[in-house]
Amino acid sequence: MQGEGTCPRAASPRSAMVCNMPSGSILSWNQLRSQLRSSFRAVRPDEVTSCDFHNLKQGSMTLQEYLQSLIKLRARGPDITDQSIIDSVVKGISLGPCREYLTKQRPKTVTKLFEIIQEYCVSDRAKRQKLEEMNEQRKSWNSERSYQKPWHSDPSK
Repeated sequence: MQGEGTCPRAASPRSAMVCNMPSGSILSWNQLRSQLRSSFRAVRPDEVTSCDFHNLKQGSMTLQEYLQSLIKLRARGPDITDQSIIDSVVKGISLGPCREYLTKQRPKTVTKLFEIIQEYCVSDRAKRQKLEEMNEQRKSWNSERSYQKPWHSDPSK
């Protein structure tokens, strides 16, 4: 649709986009119109963009809650590139073993990213459960121990 050197020097952003397209990439006016509409249409408020992934931070969420938020966003924004999502998640996940692993071994696909996070969720859940058990054990041990102290003993003995 375009020939070499047909773009004006003071091109608008739209014409610059068309001028920078490889020769032969647009085969019809309908295809050109579709390209322009998808590139320059207004963003709807309910539409998910890569910015939504970038703005989502784990913060005080558990890893499982963060993963669920990511999955919901991904379902609403399937056209966002894997690389954009992966980069945003690696930056948005809290410091810890999962982030450390993802920083060193970046996955190539979002599916792989979600699988890795899920593995760490299972590990995280097991760790939290073990800590809760240890705390319960410590509480019961401390309560038993407090009754054995001499100042808690029965004075009639």
